Amino acid sequence: MHGCDLSEGNLQATRARFAEIGRPADLCLADAEQLPYADNRFDAVYSLSVLWYVPDPAAAVREMFRVAKPGGLVVYDMLNAFHVTTLSNHGWRIVCRWFGRELGRTSFSTPARLARVAEEQAEEFHMYGNYLALPAGLPVLKEAGNWCRFVPRLAYAMTEGPARILAHKLLVTAKKR
Repeated sequence: MHGCDLSEGNLQATRARFAEIGRPADLCLADAEQLPYADNRFDAVYSLSVLWYVPDPAAAVREMFRVAKPGGLVVYDMLNAFHVTTLSNHGWRIVCRWFGRELGRTSFSTPARLARVAEEQAEEFHMYGNYLALPAGLPVLKEAGNWCRFVPRLAYAMTEGPARILAHKLLVTAKKR
């Protein structure tokens, strides 16, 4: 198991957790857009709930494909630009910036943009959507705006079909050429 993060605190917590469960892990301080690994090194590469914090998510995904072996699995997720939660949170961050209160920045993507990045380097790929249609939290309302909890069967469903356009998170699984 190998891993990287830009936060030394996250790395320390991860090391401690792996030590607790008795699993070895080689963890390093590194940027997702410039992974410190050789080409074609890993059987599987994944990034979950990370890419929306990266300035150039497409560059990070290209790096994931670079370090995956041919035929290797690459898995990543991204916030969907078309979902009500993503749109409302992005709008709220802009309003807060106007008033001098920076809440951080996040990136999001459209299904078509994620497909283009995967198509460049994948033999085959699948894109799924989850948290369908319902808000997964809204500015100011916080958890009270998480309507997913009221309809979990729909909210946490995953689909590869056209309904994924309504998903909050888009998950891509790909097999590298």
